[in-house]
Amino acid sequence: MGCREPRACARQGVELAERALALDATLPFAHLVRGDLSLRQRQFDRAVTWVKKAIDLDPSDPENYAALANIFCFMNRNGEGLPLIQKAIALDPLHAPILDMYLGRAYTLIGKFDEAIPPLRDCVSRAPDFWAVPRVAGG
Repeated sequence: MGCREPRACARQGVELAERALALDATLPFAHLVRGDLSLRQRQFDRAVTWVKKAIDLDPSDPENYAALANIFCFMNRNGEGLPLIQKAIALDPLHAPILDMYLGRAYTLIGKFDEAIPPLRDCVSRAPDFWAVPRVAGG
């Protein structure tokens, strides 16, 4: 069931998420996956709709808020993304380092460079092998 070609993989992902939703339309993760796939297809409004539904179904999952913040970043709606990533971090104090990167990126994209430095440093120190670290660290 492997997939090598990006468009075919996206189609397969959509089919699988749709199958999951057909089995249970209340699965927050299936909505989150559809949102992520819509983002990758540059269907931003659709992505927002899917992820907002995931949040409605499970408002306690920090990944849903992080996903919506990430979508807003791609839509250049960074001011809307910042409180979402802050909420994700508040919901999960032991969050993954990518959330530090998202927080630092959000601050950077709204011009709050001094506030961006601590979370970006946290990302670099917590996950030096993370793919985004060279970009975060300016390398």
